Amino acid sequence: MVEDEKGEPVYFPPSHQGLPELLQALCAFANRKEEEPFMHPVVKGITLHFLIGYIHPFVDGNGRTARALFYWHLLRSGYWLVEFLAISKIILRTPAQYGRAYLHTEQEGNDLTYFLDFNLRSLRLAMEDLDQYLQRKMQERKSLFSVMRNSTINKRQADLVALWLREPETMLTITEVKTRFGVTYQTARTDLMGLVELKLAEQRKPGKKFVYFRSGDFETVLRQLKQGPK
Repeated sequence: MVEDEKGEPVYFPPSHQGLPELLQALCAFANRKEEEPFMHPVVKGITLHFLIGYIHPFVDGNGRTARALFYWHLLRSGYWLVEFLAISKIILRTPAQYGRAYLHTEQEGNDLTYFLDFNLRSLRLAMEDLDQYLQRKMQERKSLFSVMRNSTINKRQADLVALWLREPETMLTITEVKTRFGVTYQTARTDLMGLVELKLAEQRKPGKKFVYFRSGDFETVLRQLKQGPK
């Protein structure tokens, strides 16, 4: 029995006595390579996802197992891009819709249309998220190239600037930078002090060690460096 947050039953999976037979059938279906009639790999992956939730073989972790099986099937079918898609994040972002996709499918005699529709939309949103991420990374790289071209910033310093662009609250020590780039303590210190001199970073000593973080003028200075000398 599957319960909601209030402890009310929302789903009664098949009897545990039939689990061995159901799981064996599931494995046979998952590993069957030739489909008659043809089933698109994405549709089959979503079907495998549904079946784990329907059979519900585990007390906990059925959702994670179902999504892992979906990824596994698409990767072995040659859909390598799925490795970079955060589909689980999209699904977990809309848990109510995810639950209704299962519920509507069950109520309509296991018509998978509802579940397929939800997962295909999730797949599309995950692809859009990936595209936006790649666009941001390309723009970030383009911006950092301009900064490096118009200043004395080296590649390590550019990576630190990129880190502060993504995570503005990050604080660094010389030792952390030394470990991150595999350089000497002095090189790490020189890199950080160079960013301080450019007013991209600030240095403080709250305890025994100096810490470095992005400056209050970080964005203004970075914009000026992108534009270069006038």
